Amino acid sequence: MNNELFNEDDQEFDIIEYLNVLIYYRKLIIFVIVVSFVFGIIKYRYTPSTYTTNATILIDKDQSDPSSFISNNEFDFIYDVSRENEDQVSVFKSTSILSNVIEQTAINYKYYKKNRFKSNTLIAEDSLPFVFSFKSNAKKYKADININDDNININLNNETFSLLKNKTEFENSFFKYNPKYNNPKNNSYIINKLPYSEVINDLKENINIDLTKNSNIYEVSYSGPNPMINSRVLSSVVESIQSQNKRNKESIFKLSIDFITSRIYELDNEIDSLNFVISNYKVLNNVYKPEIQTSSALENLNDIQQKIFKSNLQKELSLKLINELKKPNYFKLLPSDIGIAEENINKMVYQFNQIILEKNNLLVDATEKNPLLIQVQDQLQDLKNNIINSLNIYIKNLEMTLSRYTDYKRKSNSIVGVIPIKEAELANLERDLVLVINLHSYLKQKKEEALINLYSVESNIKLINKVDYNVKLNNNRSNILLIAFLTGLFLSIAIVFIVVFFKNLFVNTDYLKIKLRNIHFLGIVKLIKQSQSDELKDVQTELYKILLHNIKVLLPKTDKASSLMITSSIKNEGKTFTSYHIAKYLSLSGNRVILLGTDSKNPDLSKFYNKINSRVKGITDIIYNHESDFKDLFEKYKISQDKFDTILIGTLKKEFIGTFQNKRFIEFYNYLKQNYEYIIFDTAPIQYMADPLDLLDKSDLVIHVFRKHFSNKKTADFMLEYKTKYDLNNLAYLVTDDSKPDKLLEKYSYGYSYAYGV
Repeated sequence: MNNELFNEDDQEFDIIEYLNVLIYYRKLIIFVIVVSFVFGIIKYRYTPSTYTTNATILIDKDQSDPSSFISNNEFDFIYDVSRENEDQVSVFKSTSILSNVIEQTAINYKYYKKNRFKSNTLIAEDSLPFVFSFKSNAKKYKADININDDNININLNNETFSLLKNKTEFENSFFKYNPKYNNPKNNSYIINKLPYSEVINDLKENINIDLTKNSNIYEVSYSGPNPMINSRVLSSVVESIQSQNKRNKESIFKLSIDFITSRIYELDNEIDSLNFVISNYKVLNNVYKPEIQTSSALENLNDIQQKIFKSNLQKELSLKLINELKKPNYFKLLPSDIGIAEENINKMVYQFNQIILEKNNLLVDATEKNPLLIQVQDQLQDLKNNIINSLNIYIKNLEMTLSRYTDYKRKSNSIVGVIPIKEAELANLERDLVLVINLHSYLKQKKEEALINLYSVESNIKLINKVDYNVKLNNNRSNILLIAFLTGLFLSIAIVFIVVFFKNLFVNTDYLKIKLRNIHFLGIVKLIKQSQSDELKDVQTELYKILLHNIKVLLPKTDKASSLMITSSIKNEGKTFTSYHIAKYLSLSGNRVILLGTDSKNPDLSKFYNKINSRVKGITDIIYNHESDFKDLFEKYKISQDKFDTILIGTLKKEFIGTFQNKRFIEFYNYLKQNYEYIIFDTAPIQYMADPLDLLDKSDLVIHVFRKHFSNKKTADFMLEYKTKYDLNNLAYLVTDDSKPDKLLEKYSYGYSYAYGV
C-alpha cells in the first residue's frame, strides 16, 4: 500500500487509493470500532433511563400590582413592574426557590439501590426497607448499607458497623438506623448526603423552562431517573414559585403597612405640633377671628373719626364764642343753641341773654347809673367771665379728648394694617394643618385597604396542567450503541488519516518514481525475517530476481569483476540487509561474490552471521598490517556463508583516515577483482560519512536504498544533490519495504512495479 491519497502532479484526491487505504487498515478500523462498541455496551448497561415530568403554569398579568392600592394604577405607564420572560425564567430557577425545594423534598439525600451488572437505581426514601438519618451536620456524607442473611453492615467514613438483621433499632453518634419491617430482603444501598450548592447546580441543569410564543404560559419540566422523585421535585418547584410570588406581594403589602403606620405616627405628632403653634400664635398676636376683628377695628376707627370731628367742631364753636365775649364792652345777646354740647355753658349763655334782656328793659326806664342797672351790669360781667372760663376749660377738655382720640385713631390704624398679615400667616398654618389632617385620613384609609389586601392576596401564577400530566421516557440508551459505532468508525478513519498523513511525510515508491524520474529504479526489497512463511520467501526470491536482472542490465558489459556500492542517506534504511541478500542471490546463480563491510561507525553486517560479532578482524586489519601479506590475512579473516565470502570492516576503525584511498587497499581491491565476479560494498550512510565518497570511483553501479514510510522525503533531495555534485551516471535506487502483505489488495508477483534497464 502506498498510502498516497494525493497525486503529486495534479494534487487531485484519489478515491480508489483512499478506499484501498481504508481496506488496508481494516483491522485497525475493526479493532477501534469493536473497542468503541464494547465501551458503548458498557455505557448502555450503566446508563439509567431518564424520565421527564412536565407541568404548565400561567402568569396572569391582569392581576394588579401589590402597590396599586396606593395609586389605583394611575401611574402604570410610568412604573411598569412587568418582567421580561427571560427574567421570569431566571426567577423560577433562582437559588432561593431551589433552596426551598431542597428543604421541602430533602432532595439533597440520594438513595440508591446497588445493582451488579447495571447502574445503581435511584429510589425514593419511601422505597427503603429502613429509616436512616445522619446525626452530623456535615454538608457531605456517604453511607453504604449491605443487608445480608444474618446481619446488616453499614460503612460510614471508612468505619464499618455490623448489626443483627433482626435488631429493631440502632443509634450511635454518627447515625440512626430503624428498620421498617422484620427480615428485609438481601440488598445493598447507598445513601449520599450532598451539599446544597451541588444539588442546586444539579436542579438548574435538570429543570427546563420553555415559554410558549407570544403568551405568558410556561412549560416547566424536570428530568431524572425516577418519575416519582421527579413528580415530588416538580410539584415542590411549582409550589415554591407560587409561594415566592405570594411572599413577594405580601412583603410589599407589609412594607407599605409599616411605612403607612410610621407615617401616621409622624402625622399625629405633626398635627399636635401645628395645633400648639396655632394656639400660641393666636394668643401672642391677639388674633382669633381676623375678619370680625378687622371689621370691629374699622368701626372703632370710624367712631373715633366722628368724635374727633365733633370735638373739633365744639372747639371751633367755643373759640368763636370766646372771641365774641372777649370783645371790649360786649354785652349783647349771645347766640344760643349754636351746637356747644356743654350744658352748663348753654345755661350760662341763656342766663346771660336773660340778663341782657332785663338790662335792656331797665334802660328804657332808668339810666346807666341806676343801681339796679349797675348790679345787672356786674352780674353780666361775672357771668361773662364765667362763660369765658367755662369755655376755656371746655376747650382744654376738648383738646385732651382730641389727643386721646388721635392716639386711638393711630392704634386703630396700626391694628387694621397688621391684622391681614397675621391673618395670612394664621391661614398658612391652618392650611398646613388641614393638609396634614387630610393626609392622615387618607393614609388611615389606605392602611385598612392594605390590611384587607394582605389577608386576601393570591399568587398570580396559576397551575394550568397539573404535575405528571405528561411523563416522557427520554431513553437515549438505544442511541448509545449507534453513537458508539459511529464514534468508533469516525475515530478509526481519523486515526487512519493521521497515520497516512504522517506516512506521507516519508517516501514511497510512487513518490520516488516522480521525484527521481531520471534515475534508474531497480525494484523493491521486502525486509523479512527468517521465520516468515514460505510463500513470503517465494515472493522475496522473485523480487530479488527482478532486482538482479535490473542490476545486470545497468552494469557495463565486461569480463572484469563488477563492483556494486550499496548506500543510503541515514541508518536503518535496510542497506546492510539489501547488501547481504544481493550477495546471497548472486552467489546462488553460481557467481563468485564477495561482500565488503565498509561501515566503520556502525557496522551491522556481522549480525547476519552465526556466532560472529563486530569485533571480528577484517579490512582495516589487513590494510594497516604491513608485516603480513594481505592475501594471507584475507584468507584468514574472510567469512564464507551462503556460497559467498564476506570480509568485515575490522577492528581498526577510528585510528586512520582515508582507508579506502590507501595504496594497500587499492592493491587489495585489485586482488579481489581478479578473484571474484562481483564485489559488493556495504557502506556507511553517505549523507553523514565521508568513507562512501571514496568508494564512488571504485563502483560500477551505486545503489541508493530508501526505506518505504521511513526515509524522509528530504533524502531524495539529497540523492539528487550528490548525483549532480559528483556527476554520477551510474546511480540507481531501490526501495525496502517492511510492511506486511495484504492478500486482499496486493499480489507481490504483480503488485510491485519495476523497470528493466530504465
